Amino acid sequence: MKVLNLLTGGEIGGIEVLCKDIGLLAPYENMFCFVTCEGPIYNQMKELGLSVYSIVGGRKFSIRKLKKLAALVKNFDIIAVHHGDIYLNLYYYLLSKISHGKKLVRVVHSCFEGKSADGSLVKYLLSKLLLKKAIGCSDACIFVSKAGLNSHLKAFKNLSKKQYYVVYNGVGVDKLTKGINNYPKRAEPIRILYIGRLASVKGISLLLNAVATVKNNYNVCLTIVGDGPEWEPLHRQTEAIGIEDVVSFAGQQVNVIPYLENADIFVYPSVWEEVFGISIVEAMAFGLICIANHVGGTPEIIQDGVNGFLTADKSPEGIADAISKAINLSKEEESSIRLAAKKTAEKFSITNTVDNLKETLEEICANIDK
Repeated sequence: MKVLNLLTGGEIGGIEVLCKDIGLLAPYENMFCFVTCEGPIYNQMKELGLSVYSIVGGRKFSIRKLKKLAALVKNFDIIAVHHGDIYLNLYYYLLSKISHGKKLVRVVHSCFEGKSADGSLVKYLLSKLLLKKAIGCSDACIFVSKAGLNSHLKAFKNLSKKQYYVVYNGVGVDKLTKGINNYPKRAEPIRILYIGRLASVKGISLLLNAVATVKNNYNVCLTIVGDGPEWEPLHRQTEAIGIEDVVSFAGQQVNVIPYLENADIFVYPSVWEEVFGISIVEAMAFGLICIANHVGGTPEIIQDGVNGFLTADKSPEGIADAISKAINLSKEEESSIRLAAKKTAEKFSITNTVDNLKETLEEICANIDK
């Protein structure tokens, strides 16, 4: 079984890291093709000896690129597309018209929100049209959570006639191994951590306001790891609300393990319908107490009060309340939650993901009637 994985780019992100881990562990052949840009994960894949192919440069869409992809797909059994980028869905749809005999698999790494992340109506309508086309031409769709599947079933009638599967994302072996013996100790300041893209939909502004509230009662500090369009606005907000003395911005990091090893509480304050949240699982692997808003697939990871906390509402007050609950846990309650978090991370391991993905792809290949 030979799989060609189409990606927009190789920047640092959950999809890209997942594909790298699949490439390292899968017992079948994978090639990863980058269409628009390369980046740190692309470079890492090359260094690790994974099979990568780049057609970046020039316009995001061109006949030249389409011809290169058309020649490439002849050598594979399955074409799997991962990103939801407009141009990538267009390439995938056009390839479906000329790639006869190949299995087409749309891997969906998001919930369908019914709106554009940046508020653009034109972009949303075009994106929805191309996603509908991509689903329609696929032999099967793989979703990374039940929330992702359910949101698309509601939005796209043509999905109900397709094969669809749920294969959860998995945390990497390196993080599971490093996290085994990591047990955060109670000390001050209490170290709060966020890892992820700095975008408005990630709710980091809410987290900053929450920290400003919690800071009045507890000795806390916050480290923000990541980069994105909200970098400057978040810095300005930090200064405006007077918490620059307890907040540090670490920027984008290829290796986040040192940050996970030096934290007590992990907060993922996204207000977007997150399909899964692999950063949460990574934090759980290190025994961190995880806090997140009750959105998308997050409740499929966090059981409130059992292995972490879900906020009462998507607000600074809700996040502050959850942080306060985590800080005020008894030693027994804290130990129980940290242990349950580690067990959850083991459940969502990359080895389980790869095993389930292999079984799913083999079933798709065997089903020649759909």
